[in-house]
Amino acid sequence: MESKIAELEQSLSGATITLFNFNPILDGFVDNPAQFGFTNVTDIWSDNVLAVCPDAFLGEDGSVESCDVDVPDPDEYIFWDIIHPTEAAHQFIANEALDTLEIEYSIEVHPGITVNSTEDLNTSETGDTVEFTVVLDSQPTADVTIAISSSDETEGTVDTDSLTFTSENWDEPQTVTVTGVTDNEIDGNIDYTIELAAAESEDDNYNGIDPDDVEISNIDDGDIVPGLNLEGTNDNDILNGDLGNDRLSGLGGNDTLNGNNGNDSLLGGKDDDRLNGGDGDDVLNGGLGNDFILGGDGNDLLIGRPGFDHLLGGNGNDIIEGGTGRDRLNGGSGNDILTGGASIDRFIFATNAEFTAEDLGIDRITDFVPGQDLILLDQRTFTALTSIETEFEEVSSNQEAATANALIVYNTGNGNLFYNQNGSEAGFGSGGRFARLLNEASVSADDFLLRA
Repeated sequence: MESKIAELEQSLSGATITLFNFNPILDGFVDNPAQFGFTNVTDIWSDNVLAVCPDAFLGEDGSVESCDVDVPDPDEYIFWDIIHPTEAAHQFIANEALDTLEIEYSIEVHPGITVNSTEDLNTSETGDTVEFTVVLDSQPTADVTIAISSSDETEGTVDTDSLTFTSENWDEPQTVTVTGVTDNEIDGNIDYTIELAAAESEDDNYNGIDPDDVEISNIDDGDIVPGLNLEGTNDNDILNGDLGNDRLSGLGGNDTLNGNNGNDSLLGGKDDDRLNGGDGDDVLNGGLGNDFILGGDGNDLLIGRPGFDHLLGGNGNDIIEGGTGRDRLNGGSGNDILTGGASIDRFIFATNAEFTAEDLGIDRITDFVPGQDLILLDQRTFTALTSIETEFEEVSSNQEAATANALIVYNTGNGNLFYNQNGSEAGFGSGGRFARLLNEASVSADDFLLRA
């Protein structure tokens, strides 16, 4: 019997099996088997059999002793047709004439998130894709959301930024497709990770569960996309680069030059030009004229040259040089280096949104001239500001800046410039350091301009 129980426990993972001796209630079982969930019961100890063989009894092997009457085979005494978890259990109980098993089992499934992916997942720079699936291990009581992202979108991108499982679809695997990206360089196979963030849910059992990330390799295609070499005319030209590393030269006229992807070199030439680097680490030179220069994504070099130029770095850690003329320099996001050059320049800090350190970065201004240049602060970004004259203060240490009363605080010891959003309260609130004057110029409230 112990061996039979062991077989059942092996076939029912997580089951709890309890054995009861059925002999004490045998008479009730024979009289009313349905109350125990059994049907089709025959019993050699029925009145009919005992009437013929009053001295009959069962031998050790289950055979009927001291009776010449034909009786059913003991293996057929009990047939369990309604409740039987497995064929093994059915057979086991049918083979026991006087004993039966009461089997109580439950398989406890713990909350969890299963990520199904094969080993050696590869995308390619030709755009090959791979897939993996995600599914919950048990039913949640509230929606479960998992954020999905690529650790390097220059190598591979995902087709969704999140997965959401409900109490209805929790056991339906959801598929994530990853597509390889070309970088137009021969750089070998690059490994990257599809990152699955910790689950967010009002179900405490699921909230915070961190599923496995998926490791992928992007196979290099060995190709370099050739760049374009385009030259305009003395008219107003529009020159568009492509995926490679392009060289665009506008020459004369009010030209528009778009580098697009790749590490491009754009030269506006004469007149008033618009230069847009796009993606990649670009070099943009406005040349003569009043130019508008936008770096875009990447770590760019922007050069205004003579003229009243507008230079906006965009995303990335950019180097911006205004050159001669009254220039406006805005580093955008990232930690930028700003040089105004000769004449009256404005260093602009504006994001069209409330101040965050990520949006602004910490820019270094190399040549600020008090009384000549201006630092322009946009009120949509520096929302606590209403007046520079009454909300500017100088200190001699960063610690003093964090507890100053003013909202714009300048450390004369190292040139650091802070937005002290919460005033005299400890720390900077939602503000922080956003610039440093490398020449440690002696500035005052008059060197700032608040733009509403």
